[in-house]
Amino acid sequence: MARAKVRSDEELLELTERVVARGGGNLLLGGDVARASRYVSYGGMPGIACLGTRYLPRLRRRIGDRSLERILVDAPARLLARAWRGDHGS
Repeated sequence: MARAKVRSDEELLELTERVVARGGGNLLLGGDVARASRYVSYGGMPGIACLGTRYLPRLRRRIGDRSLERILVDAPARLLARAWRGDHGS
């Protein structure tokens, strides 16, 4: 979500909405912001804050609260539960 030069926010919102509409219940979101130069505190933009401040409010308007909760809460909880059990799937 934080790499505007690769895909625009609008394109990512559209793609995310389409995945959700097709039942993408295991969708996880993130951004490629692993360098300090991408952190707002070091003058980088959009930085780690991009997902929460710019992308998620717009996504919520498109897919609704419950769908966003499935992405932000339910899917990560399932993934972490599998990792905790050692169930890595095959």
